[in-house]
Amino acid sequence: DNEDGAIAEQVSQLHADMIRWMISILLCLTETDSEESGEDRGQSEIESVVDLKASGEVLASRLAQLTSKITKCCTDILQDQLSVAQGLSGEEVAEMEIRDLKRLASESGEWKKTAMLLVNELIAKNAGLPPPSTSRANLDVVEAMKERKESGKKENGAV
Repeated sequence: DNEDGAIAEQVSQLHADMIRWMISILLCLTETDSEESGEDRGQSEIESVVDLKASGEVLASRLAQLTSKITKCCTDILQDQLSVAQGLSGEEVAEMEIRDLKRLASESGEWKKTAMLLVNELIAKNAGLPPPSTSRANLDVVEAMKERKESGKKENGAV
C-alpha cells in the first residue's frame, strides 16, 4: 500500500507539472508582441524558450521513467495472472490489460513528441519563421493520434 501511494503521488505530481508546462508553452505561443520592448523582449523570449525546452525534456524523461516502472510492475503481475488464469475470460482480461500498458507506453512517447513540436513551434515563432506545421514530426504525431483513436474504437466495440 505504501508503494502504491508513492506511485500515485508521483503520477499526480508529474501530471500537475506536465499541465503547468503545457500551459506555460501555450501562453508563450499565444503572447502578443506589444507587451515588452524589442531587445528586452528578445532576450526574455530566448531565456523562456531555453527554460521551457529544458523543463520539457526533464518532464519527458520523468514520464518515460515512471511509465517504464508502472509498465514493468503491472506486466509482471499480469504475466502471473495469465499463467494461473482459469477460463477464457480471465485470460482475455489480462490480455486487455497488457494492451492498455502498451498504449500507456505509446502515449508517453507521443507526449514527448508533442512537447518537442510545441518547443519547435515556439522557437520558430521567436525567430520570426513560419510555424513548422508541415514537418514530418507533426505528421507522425497526427498519424499516431489517429491510430490510437481507431484502436480505442475497436477495443470499445469488442468489450
